[in-house]
Amino acid sequence: KNVKVAETQNLSAGRQDRRHLVEERILGILSWQGGKLSVGSDLKDVFSKENLPVLEAVIAGEALPKLALEAELLYSETSSVEEEYKNLFSELRRESVKSRLEYLAEEIRKMEIAGESSRVAECLKEFQDESKKLNYLWQEARLKK
Repeated sequence: KNVKVAETQNLSAGRQDRRHLVEERILGILSWQGGKLSVGSDLKDVFSKENLPVLEAVIAGEALPKLALEAELLYSETSSVEEEYKNLFSELRRESVKSRLEYLAEEIRKMEIAGESSRVAECLKEFQDESKKLNYLWQEARLKK
């Protein structure tokens, strides 16, 4: 799939929740910096399914001119683009966990209605684990400030 088409369709006309906006910023920085920043596999783990193909294309060297320009305008005056990238990545990790919590809450609600109590306990455990993870990520972010 042509990434330039994806840039205008998936990203611009797609969902504009906080997670997707953070993903756009990350894609813009990566495109603008052209491979100067290290991208770990953990970034792919937290990217949404919708934007993951675009991330992979940017990592492979495909340019996203619109997002790259936005990133350049936003971050060219900052002292450390790498620090901004790390902050955005931390924010994306928190948003990813929040999305998972929302999904689990909805699943738990559906299971309770359907009377599937054994599966509810399973999902509640995962919900608690994800909540702890989110709490840890928030604490980690506060310590950096």
